[in-house]
Amino acid sequence: MSSRANWGSRKNAKEYLRRICATNQRCTGEEPAMCMTDLMTTVDCTKAGGLKPAFDDCLVELDTLACDATELPASCLGSLLLFP
Repeated sequence: MSSRANWGSRKNAKEYLRRICATNQRCTGEEPAMCMTDLMTTVDCTKAGGLKPAFDDCLVELDTLACDATELPASCLGSLLLFP
């Protein structure tokens, strides 16, 4: 994979985490920076290798996710591909 493509995957991985944190802020009031710090300890964006077609749907659905949701939208599951 080219470094340019890998950079794009990393950028999208960070956007994915930002959207999760924006939803978290909307629902709990937690500051996005604190959320990002927590998520970055479990998701290594440098290992992002690609996206599945459902990734764009995932981002849209995260923006409208109900605050009482207990799971990520189905479109988000496996939509971000990470290298081991």
